[in-house]
Amino acid sequence: MKQFTHGALALAVMLCGAAVADVGKMGPPPVISLETVDGSSLTGLIDRQAQQHAKLEGTRLVRWEHIRSVAFPEDRQEAVITLQDGETFRGRIVSRDVPLTTIVGPLSVPWDEVAELSIDPQREVPAALTAEPAPRAAIRFEIALRDGSWILGTPGGKTAKLHGSAGPVEVPWSRVRKVTFHEDRETSTLEFWNGDKLVGCVDWGACPLSTGLGEVRVSAVHTKSIALSLGGVD
Repeated sequence: MKQFTHGALALAVMLCGAAVADVGKMGPPPVISLETVDGSSLTGLIDRQAQQHAKLEGTRLVRWEHIRSVAFPEDRQEAVITLQDGETFRGRIVSRDVPLTTIVGPLSVPWDEVAELSIDPQREVPAALTAEPAPRAAIRFEIALRDGSWILGTPGGKTAKLHGSAGPVEVPWSRVRKVTFHEDRETSTLEFWNGDKLVGCVDWGACPLSTGLGEVRVSAVHTKSIALSLGGVD
């Protein structure tokens, strides 16, 4: 079981005017739901190694559990921050990214890639964020090709390399439910068992498949989707 400490869990926002502190009493790490501009959707906890933000002139420190939502207008010059008590204010976020512990492990999502973020302080921490992955049987790929045919296979490795808005990520196949390939024939959406999604480019060259016809490699050009399930190829 992973343990989460109540470390530096504050968001620093640049304001016009005097410095204001809103740190308050520490609570447990809140559950955060985050949407990115590329269509990714993540649930996570603020990482325990989150950077300590100092109180600077014209800066307001706001504890994560006091925030209800963060959104950005079309010009993205400032963030619109709504607190749990209903207060709303605008400002420029000082930190560079949102450090989250997610279903695929620690991720740092740049604020430039965040479309919106919401926090429910009453929501229980999902088990997938605190429990170590349970041992699983061999994973089976059911690959739907664009010409209507199907291929069954098992991946040669336990993880996929995804390049997306959070940078390069090693994604455990045991966490993935489905892969959908986009019409651009380059990017894909990985949907996880908890409903989260990551959008990006998968390095399929590093993921050979064992099939009844021998070893093959997934081609994003010819593949429509992949459904993942337990069990090897008969």
